[in-house]
Amino acid sequence: RARDTLQTEANLPVMTSPIFFGMLPGWTSAELQRLILQRRSCHELNPNASISLPDFLETLRVAMPSVAPFGMLPYSRPLVPLAVFFVHRVQGLTPGLYAFVRDETRLHWLRGACAGRPYLWQRVFKAGNVPLFLLEAGDASDLAYRSSSQQEVARSGVASCAVFMEYQPLLCEFGTWLYKRGHWEAGMVIQAMYLAAEAVGNRGTAMGAFLGPWTHSALGISSELLQVVELWTFGQAVEDSRLETSLGYHHLAKLRTQGNSPRTRDAIPTEGY
Repeated sequence: RARDTLQTEANLPVMTSPIFFGMLPGWTSAELQRLILQRRSCHELNPNASISLPDFLETLRVAMPSVAPFGMLPYSRPLVPLAVFFVHRVQGLTPGLYAFVRDETRLHWLRGACAGRPYLWQRVFKAGNVPLFLLEAGDASDLAYRSSSQQEVARSGVASCAVFMEYQPLLCEFGTWLYKRGHWEAGMVIQAMYLAAEAVGNRGTAMGAFLGPWTHSALGISSELLQVVELWTFGQAVEDSRLETSLGYHHLAKLRTQGNSPRTRDAIPTEGY
């Protein structure tokens, strides 16, 4: 029964009760190992491919705070409450902008933070327990393309997203050290969706280059209340035959047969691995 060891006496946003690791994503240990080993970032996505609604929702569901391993985070609320999805080709969903709300207890606050555009905030009831809201129907490919510094994969995937962490209210109340933690949580969100995309036969990639201020302005999202920290896209990957792909940790078998001392490891050639 792990307990939080941070400075609770300083009124930090941490839990004092035993940590709950969360519901399991639904993969067996063997399936999870396979997904982790095969997980790669795509270089190109098929602009004609689509994804079924159940597979799209599963990709989002594994990034919810109630699903492991997010329950092990020692915070009393998600530091990353929102991801805005640019939906291009999801069967059963109208193309457009959607809000994936990771913390429904702050839905009213999030609506206020996104008040720069007259969004619908229409709940997608067929999403079930995934809190997904239609913000604006229409072609979102240009917004996705421009926000990602004009990266083609942002609009050639079935969908892409901008991930937002709580910003000034959080840092002013608890300290600037939480800014780094917000980035860490955003990375966890993206990594969970990476694995879920792989599980349904798709592949994703993070887009490290993006226009933060432009994204806030274009989406009408307050840059004081929220801060965009990650962009991600996924879909049907187009394999690049010029690149060679090997399974993760494939070199360990040879290392084990030749000993495990530092000198032995350094002597093993890496060409052809």
